[in-house]
Amino acid sequence: HSATSVIVGSQPLAVAVNPITNKIYVANSQSGNVAIINGATNGVVNRATGTFPSSVVVNPSTNKIYVGKCGTACGGSSNNLVNVIDGTLDSLLSSVTAAAGPSEIAINTITNKVYVSNRASGNVTVITPAPTNVIPLNTSVTPFAGNTTTSATPTFTLTATSSYTPTAPPPQNIYFQMDTTNGTWTKATNTGSTATTLTAAATTATLQNGVHILYFFATDGSDATSINPVPPEDSPESSGVIGGVNAYLFLVNAGTAATGFEADVAPRQGGDGAVLATDITQVRRFVSGLDTPSLSPNEFQRTDSAPRASLGDGLVNSGDVVQARRYVAGLDPLTNAGGPTVAADEPLRARIGGSVFGTKVAESSVLRLSSGNGGQVFVELVSVREVAAVSFRLRYDAAKLGKPLVSLSELPDGAVLTVNDTVAGELTVLIDSAGPLGAVGEAVRLVEISFLNESAVGSVVLDGEVSVSDLFGNDVRVLSEWSPRENHPVSP
Repeated sequence: HSATSVIVGSQPLAVAVNPITNKIYVANSQSGNVAIINGATNGVVNRATGTFPSSVVVNPSTNKIYVGKCGTACGGSSNNLVNVIDGTLDSLLSSVTAAAGPSEIAINTITNKVYVSNRASGNVTVITPAPTNVIPLNTSVTPFAGNTTTSATPTFTLTATSSYTPTAPPPQNIYFQMDTTNGTWTKATNTGSTATTLTAAATTATLQNGVHILYFFATDGSDATSINPVPPEDSPESSGVIGGVNAYLFLVNAGTAATGFEADVAPRQGGDGAVLATDITQVRRFVSGLDTPSLSPNEFQRTDSAPRASLGDGLVNSGDVVQARRYVAGLDPLTNAGGPTVAADEPLRARIGGSVFGTKVAESSVLRLSSGNGGQVFVELVSVREVAAVSFRLRYDAAKLGKPLVSLSELPDGAVLTVNDTVAGELTVLIDSAGPLGAVGEAVRLVEISFLNESAVGSVVLDGEVSVSDLFGNDVRVLSEWSPRENHPVSP
């Protein structure tokens, strides 16, 4: 890096750049002017604005510069104006009256509206520019159907038309960039031309799914002519005479490529091409809420592996832990990623067990809470099927009970407990095993929970989904003996 000092004026407060014309505008509060710097030579021209210019912003689309003059609110006179400078000739075009103490300014380059915050009057002035003469060099884009593309690297067809009179120089080039006008402009690839038109193809770099804006403009070969007046003791300046900067808003909906294997989620976020014990651990972290699976690159899709018949159901729950264990143990062959790419919608998630895509049973298992003599809470399960994994969430009175301590209870060797207690008042618990957690139809005590404040009186409540999975990763329908809206008392 290297640094160069450019003398601009007294107490410069704000600076803005027009990356198209390579000019820099500096608001000099005490000098009462705006310094205009030629980015190629660092030459400076000052233009008077009046008392205390404190903010400046550039609209590259229209080549207009807006200067806020703070007035008495900042120690100047009470004019409260926003000056508008024409960037082509760098001359004062007009002044717009704002409210008391205009300070910060922002521009929407799509609508060209200007927003001015008025520090002394507690409001915002919205400036709508007056219509201007049509620029005789304009560029259009061929829109996508529905303004939507399924390509992550879309190609746009841009057409520039010159209507200068009496002689219309042919358009020479079209430039574009994505989502900003402050970056590097890329030259589109010329694909055809006539005496007054130019067609070019603009292909973007890889874009994320979502809304984007393509900015583009054309040049006609006169963009290096000297049209600025000659400053004293300086050579004539070169100014960009270009077509208007246009914008096109569109949606990228490229989907998520199905890559990797089901349940291959470690290391994050792309996996390693194998399903190992580390993947089971990472799925446990997702189910318990310690980590959140990403949609890119299809991490959620690989995490949601159960039921295997549908390659997931849009839910990340205990069944996915069981299915990951089956892949690791070789009980099921490795399967290419597939199934839902995003979480199921709310109506589906509200169905306990979320078994729309998997196997359902007519009967229901029961998850219940019970209290011990020492202020402990026991979570018990009575299941109609052999169960290999259970996950649930509790809410408790953290202010009264303090931090929870969770331990496995009457379970066979090999059962694994995963706890998420990072949020005070909320406890997520996952238990999974390679074999059944208990006998069918009999109550099995899963965990016991004690609290740091052993003598306190508080309440514990089941909250949200309860997920119970059989030995094959299928959901088992579960009912709770305690409504999520009812408090379960805890007392010593």
